[in-house]
Amino acid sequence: MSVINEGDIVARKSYSRDLFFKVLSVFRGDDGKVYANLKGLDIRLYASALWMIWKN
Repeated sequence: MSVINEGDIVARKSYSRDLFFKVLSVFRGDDGKVYANLKGLDIRLYASALWMIWKN
């Protein structure tokens, strides 16, 4: 599994990498899971995602 860091560029693997995001922050939620705040690079979009989505 790859390590995702702040400043990395990531894409939606499930949609053939159609959208790209910059990782703004990586943090541990109250539930103990690791999340990332993402900012869309192609369109104006802001999202939070579970870190697990980047598993290969």
